[in-house]
Amino acid sequence: MPPARPTSRLPAPDLGDLSNAETVVVVTHAVVLMAAPPGSAVTGMDDLKGKTVGVVGGEINQKVVEALSKEYDLERIQTHFKNLGIADIAPALKAKQVAALLVVMPISEKYLGMLRNLFPRTGKQKPALVPIESAGAIAAVAKYYQSYDLPKGTVQESPPIPDDT
Repeated sequence: MPPARPTSRLPAPDLGDLSNAETVVVVTHAVVLMAAPPGSAVTGMDDLKGKTVGVVGGEINQKVVEALSKEYDLERIQTHFKNLGIADIAPALKAKQVAALLVVMPISEKYLGMLRNLFPRTGKQKPALVPIESAGAIAAVAKYYQSYDLPKGTVQESPPIPDDT
């Protein structure tokens, strides 16, 4: 018989209800972004009426989709969500199967560059963010979310100019 292996009970990842969280270190924060292709008419959540949103990392982001759907009543306006793998994004955008992408990612130049590269190049136009105006309301109801104001120009590579001081 092989020797018995020592076992230890590792804490489960801190997901969902964080009242019993066991996190030791936070390495990064992920931000929910809704991005529309360059030149898109989608500039707000109401513009998603009857359209499909591609959800990158679909299954893991279902709680985000549920929170957005509930807050904006997206089911009533017939907004649909389609889970997309990385390889599915470019063809879905090219064929106009999705009007926007929902991504959850850290805000770093590496990931912002990856997001920009998901969209087709059309001259000087860059992908546009669809504002999630009710982020504070969602965070108030779902305590595991926090509202975050993304600095203007973060996605379009035109960061705000700092004050003279």
